Amino acid sequence: MTANAAAGSLLSAIAALYSGDALTARAGRVMSAADPAALMRQPAKTIAAFRHVARAASVEPSAPLAAIVTAFATLVERLAWQQNPNYVAAPPSPDFLDNYGYVEFAGPGRAIDVSDVRVGVLLLGPRTVYPAHSHPAEEVYHVIGGRALWWRQGQDWRLETPGAVIHHPPHMRHATACEDEPLLALYCWMGDIRAAARLVNE
Repeated sequence: MTANAAAGSLLSAIAALYSGDALTARAGRVMSAADPAALMRQPAKTIAAFRHVARAASVEPSAPLAAIVTAFATLVERLAWQQNPNYVAAPPSPDFLDNYGYVEFAGPGRAIDVSDVRVGVLLLGPRTVYPAHSHPAEEVYHVIGGRALWWRQGQDWRLETPGAVIHHPPHMRHATACEDEPLLALYCWMGDIRAAARLVNE
């Protein structure tokens, strides 16, 4: 699959996923209308956690959301990987930054430049804990590769696998912990999307 074809497939698959739900419908329209070539316009940037992508993206064609993770895996070397500046300034653990990062397709100043939604993919390496954090934005995750434990305020930890949908209302504390495999999770932010996530006490 060429990069252009992969970009088109990725946008189409995300648009189809989001358009079927009222909460993410706006993000679905954004992804549906986007130019696939836009995803490659920002300079590529890699991070240490990039080494986990191939394993996390190794899914069977019949796996839930396989079209998204397969297209994403074709593009990973051409995307701009990032890390939350709050965590760069004060990492939650010594090895966290070596095992954490994300790619953002849509949002303010992103390849798909929109002001009211953010859409991207989170990557966590094996045995990595993303501790309790919160943000003003409402958030929906779809697990697309790997398995991980997820916690949210008022609930116990639970194991989520590809196809799982995880919803966090604004300011809800939540956390994620990988066991022996890395995680890829598609995310959508809505509402107050300007403020980055900050770590909080459980």
